[in-house]
Amino acid sequence: MNGMRKVVFFLTAMMLAAFALPASADKVYQLTMSSSSLAAGVPGQSVTMQINNISSDAGNSNTSSFKLNAPAGFTIQQVYTVSRGQTKNTVAVGGGYTATVQVLNDGSAVWVSNIQVPLKPFGAALQLANMKVDVSCSPDRTGLWVLPGVWTGSGFSGQTFTLNTTQYPQYPSIRNTSVSGICANYTITPTTTAAVNAGGGSVSLSFNNTSPAGGASIASLSITAPTNFTITGGTANNGGTVTPSGSTVTVTGGSAVAPGSSVTLNLTVTTPNCNGANAALWSAAQVSTGATPNAATQFSGPTNGYPSTGITALPCSATFVDQPATTFVGSAISDTAYNNPNNNQPVRAPKPVSVNLVINGSAAADGTVVTLSVDTGGCGISSNTASTSGGVAKFNNLSGATAGTDCTLGASGGGVNSTVDSSSFDLVGPAGILACAGGNASSSPAIVPPLDPRSSTPPASDGQSGWALVRGKNTDGGCGPDIPYTFSCDANRNCQFNEDSLGQHPSIEYVILWPKILVGSDPTADKQPCVSWGVADPDPGPDAGVCGGDYVPGLGCNTDNVDGGDAVMPDIPAIPPFSNFTGSDHPQYQPTSVTGQKAKVCIAQHGFTAGTGVPPAQNAIGYLIYWTKVIDQSDTGIRLP
Repeated sequence: MNGMRKVVFFLTAMMLAAFALPASADKVYQLTMSSSSLAAGVPGQSVTMQINNISSDAGNSNTSSFKLNAPAGFTIQQVYTVSRGQTKNTVAVGGGYTATVQVLNDGSAVWVSNIQVPLKPFGAALQLANMKVDVSCSPDRTGLWVLPGVWTGSGFSGQTFTLNTTQYPQYPSIRNTSVSGICANYTITPTTTAAVNAGGGSVSLSFNNTSPAGGASIASLSITAPTNFTITGGTANNGGTVTPSGSTVTVTGGSAVAPGSSVTLNLTVTTPNCNGANAALWSAAQVSTGATPNAATQFSGPTNGYPSTGITALPCSATFVDQPATTFVGSAISDTAYNNPNNNQPVRAPKPVSVNLVINGSAAADGTVVTLSVDTGGCGISSNTASTSGGVAKFNNLSGATAGTDCTLGASGGGVNSTVDSSSFDLVGPAGILACAGGNASSSPAIVPPLDPRSSTPPASDGQSGWALVRGKNTDGGCGPDIPYTFSCDANRNCQFNEDSLGQHPSIEYVILWPKILVGSDPTADKQPCVSWGVADPDPGPDAGVCGGDYVPGLGCNTDNVDGGDAVMPDIPAIPPFSNFTGSDHPQYQPTSVTGQKAKVCIAQHGFTAGTGVPPAQNAIGYLIYWTKVIDQSDTGIRLP
């Protein structure tokens, strides 16, 4: 009987001992969190969790569900395909398992249930790989992850497991994902700055430290302007040193910009002249806690994006004011043909070629260099640069270098190019030069006997034609430098004399022996010469048989004396066609009684002889031979109708 009591007592004690031990005492798990440190204030960082069942219990020690709580300040945004606030079944997780995965609405935890097949003791570890986690600016910096429950049941029920801490030293748990750095964020305002005018202006940018209280302070920064912007200077309202370098500006020193504070940069920039541009982004900002922007802790941002700045177009133009006119190679190019004041009506001195330069809506700054170039015609020019004054560049020394016809010029300065070329002009190679008081020339081949403008003897009447000229004294009785000239006649009895007076008032006398004319075509022998002055390229008008267009009948000289000065020239009579001109219509031909001006060209001798000669070399019998002597104090056209 006593023996039976002892057996019963032992069994009862054993049962009581068994009930005194935790049912899950041998149900143990190992937790391993990825050891890489996370950064404070950075969203979307990756964390991997691994759970191992290291239970030794031979009973039901399979893991079928668990809950994982994130550290304070961490927010779980996504686990595999399951986003925050979602629940999905049969999600493939690491280790070859599937499970129901739920990420709580607040992102504070992930719940895993219905693990298939269950996680068996010392089976393949289950992983939640690359969970996407946002870390706040004020997190638990130890990054302690907690499993508040691990169960044998598939729905967070059944027997529970304990975390291995000391039971199995060979299987240590790693529960922490540490956090490094400090929360350092910034924005830049405004997001769209006022557009800068073409040529440049100012831009203001504020760097705002949006870090939370206790966060980092801004000690230095840099930023790069959009394409076509060059930063030339600026100030920072924290007293920092602003250092521009091309399109980038750096700010160092000054007062540190604490969380919740801002530093405003007022920058001066240059942009290309004239053209506008759409708003473009600033870029490559660096904001640091260190003495230079690329040192120490870097701020994250700008979290609101980069600001943008546009360029407003402004008017620009390079416009010819005083246009180039035809002249000789080697002579000044002015607005007056051959630099002859009489080619201007009313008469005035030549003006240099000039260009009005407008840059960004205003007259170009004084001293802006303008350059002329030949756009068409093959002319060569020299001394083709000039500087602006009051927005106008005057080319006082512009001259012709090589001959060309139908030439035009373009102008450029300050980054602005002319869009309309100058007026067309010619650069003419002179036939020669005429010395004062005796310089002479004649056509080739020479007339036999030679023509002499100073002679009163009629020239040869055997059918030869040609011309000869001589330069007298200037109209003031003095002499000056040699002058370049051209003299030409065509088969239609049109002749033209041009010279560059080089600021003088020369007097030229020439005799023209006109081509022979059949007596039958001019039975009354009454042809009278027509003359033109004050017109660089005279037009004979629609009827070549009369003095029309830019031509008027030649008036007789007061005396045949090329050295006679102004007294040689006659008054212009108040008779037609002279009296028919009024106002701006050929003022040089209007009567002296109206303008006070005398003629600039007169006829010193005019006549004809009957043709003579011995055929076949010289035979003018049956022809009239006209000749005309002219005293010219201006560039002149002369024709015989």
